[in-house]
Amino acid sequence: MRRWLPSAAALVAASLFVVVGPVPAAQAVGQCEPNSFSTDFQPPLVATPRNTAMTDVTIVGSACTTTNPVITSMLMEGSGTGLLSCAGSSTAHGNGAFRWTTLLGTTLHSGAEWTVDKASVAGADVWTFTGSFTSGEFSGQGFRFVAVTGTNPLECAAAGVEKVNGPGVFAIL
Repeated sequence: MRRWLPSAAALVAASLFVVVGPVPAAQAVGQCEPNSFSTDFQPPLVATPRNTAMTDVTIVGSACTTTNPVITSMLMEGSGTGLLSCAGSSTAHGNGAFRWTTLLGTTLHSGAEWTVDKASVAGADVWTFTGSFTSGEFSGQGFRFVAVTGTNPLECAAAGVEKVNGPGVFAIL
């Protein structure tokens, strides 16, 4: 018997649309695509929720289109903490530093605060970051980033999940 598994791109698109829905053009003032997301957990995520640090939170975005026409790409590095588990829903709060690369070869900076909600959808984890820029470029504006990561029930049940990574969609609101 053959099993049908959706491609990663189809899973991302379906999950993002179900969880976030489309971002109306009037709301989004910028976006970066494609994007990737990764983070480490200390201690590792286990099935029971517990206080956990998200370390080395990284969002990488290329091909940015924003209200600042010289911005070409971005990198966000940050950290957060929350009551997290590898099974079911979780929430964490954190902050990050954005670096925006420009056509001129210079770098612009932003500080940000965010909340991330994790939900399990169709066998994957969907991480929805909602935040605001607190300083620098885009100060006072919001952003949303949604990423999809795979799940491994055996890893969750054993030593725990130490790291996740996956593709995502980033929008400046």
